[in-house]
Amino acid sequence: MIKIIRVNRLCDILSVSRSTLWRMEQTGELPRRRQIAKRTVGWLESEIEEWLKSRPSAYQDKSTLNK
Repeated sequence: MIKIIRVNRLCDILSVSRSTLWRMEQTGELPRRRQIAKRTVGWLESEIEEWLKSRPSAYQDKSTLNK
């Protein structure tokens, strides 16, 4: 089943504002939104999950930071 994440939910998931979400999309950092209806957009949950998995961890091995 295909699941769609709406704007407010994605902002909550990523802990970012709507303007930051828009900026991330414009710079190609975030998967493109999908047009659901005339005034409704969202993102495929599967694409967001894959994108999150591809992001670097906030907790990197400290021994690699000084190299």
